Amino acid sequence: ITKNNEKIIVCAHYDSMFDAPDANDNASGVADLLELAKTNKNVKYILFDAEEWNKAGSYAYVKSLKTLKNIKAVINIDMIGSGTPFIIFSKKFNPIIKKITKKHKKGKISNDIRAPFDYWPFHKKKIPIIHFGASPYKYCHDPKDTIEQISLKPIKQVIDIANKIIKELS
Repeated sequence: ITKNNEKIIVCAHYDSMFDAPDANDNASGVADLLELAKTNKNVKYILFDAEEWNKAGSYAYVKSLKTLKNIKAVINIDMIGSGTPFIIFSKKFNPIIKKITKKHKKGKISNDIRAPFDYWPFHKKKIPIIHFGASPYKYCHDPKDTIEQISLKPIKQVIDIANKIIKELS
């Protein structure tokens, strides 16, 4: 909860695709969410199911909310265990994201918001979003999406940047 009683939501999904162990898509996002929860107590944490099924879990959650106006930001973390981190975010967050990421030479930042992630149902309701991912990754929805394909470097980078963003927003 921020100073104005606004909520910051951090979310990730825990479902997977059939035979894919999904160590990166999306155990890596769940792991980051759990790490962020250790140091950021005034944030609402949500793990969604059915992201792989047209975001059914996040759509159901947004539909269940009585009011949306108290949500300051939704930070979504998905597939960050391999490749170079990237951030997609609402234009509202341009100053914060640019300030925090200027020290990080690698990684992309963009305002090009589009599906298919769990932030989408929030974005459609005009709730500002910040999304973390990493690419490239060739084992998405593949039986080879195992822990052996994961790198701690992008995971740690996302934790570091997300912690700084949460502090700025709080």
